[in-house]
Amino acid sequence: WKVMDLLEIGNLKTGGKDSQETTVVCPRNYEPVCGTNGVTYPNECSLCRELFRNQALDKKHDGRCVKVRTINGANIPCSLEYTPICGTNGVTYRNKCHFCNAVATSRGSLFLRHRGAC
Repeated sequence: WKVMDLLEIGNLKTGGKDSQETTVVCPRNYEPVCGTNGVTYPNECSLCRELFRNQALDKKHDGRCVKVRTINGANIPCSLEYTPICGTNGVTYRNKCHFCNAVATSRGSLFLRHRGAC
């Protein structure tokens, strides 16, 4: 192993008259986080590095970003299979499909708390 194999390095330029270059060194561990821009970053450090470029960016939640699309606002038909999912609103959903329908109507306020009943 080389130390460089374990690190992700980025050079960033900060704007302004006295422009400087900043080096941000991040580990390559995969612990995904979702940014408020809808992009999944491999870890918090990578999100932080992007923050230097985009000051309006913030962390939305831990885990990958989830994009749910519905057709004309209609719910996706779901099975009755019981594999419970606990939402951050404290509600237990029958399965992933029912949870995704709730996420689609929550306008970005509902996330996965954990698998299993709340």
